[in-house]
Amino acid sequence: MAARDPHRESRLGGIKVSTKLQERIEKTAPKHMYDELLDAAAAETVDEHRAAVVAGLRELAGFLEAHPDVPVDRYGIRCVSSLGEGDGDEAAVGRVEAMAAALGVEARHHPPGYWGAQRRFGPVLYGGSYVARDEMAAHEAAQSYKGSVEPAGGTAR
Repeated sequence: MAARDPHRESRLGGIKVSTKLQERIEKTAPKHMYDELLDAAAAETVDEHRAAVVAGLRELAGFLEAHPDVPVDRYGIRCVSSLGEGDGDEAAVGRVEAMAAALGVEARHHPPGYWGAQRRFGPVLYGGSYVARDEMAAHEAAQSYKGSVEPAGGTAR
């Protein structure tokens, strides 16, 4: 019997994610939101998606400007994209480095397996990050115990 691949192709644009994460997304994401994301990912080219994101940001800016009663975080807004797309650590780190070059910043490596690039535009932070597969697998393994152990005199969260 062949060993089971812990990653499977998700329906989200062909990105490989762990089976456990895919199941969690399917279980916790509101169906209408999840279906909308899947439909958009399937229908758009990369250029169309990029144009839709830029238009959405402009729409958000216009909305916030027109509605001063809507609060914004006093520390700014953070927009960080995950740059792992299922084709291995080397390719994903390359995407982080390419993003860093485009942003005019240095890519940062935070051992054991985290890479990122960020730039501030006023109080808005934009960037990308990647977590190495081995590091993500270790995290998922550690999280698999969550809720399994009760501390003395209390309940597990």
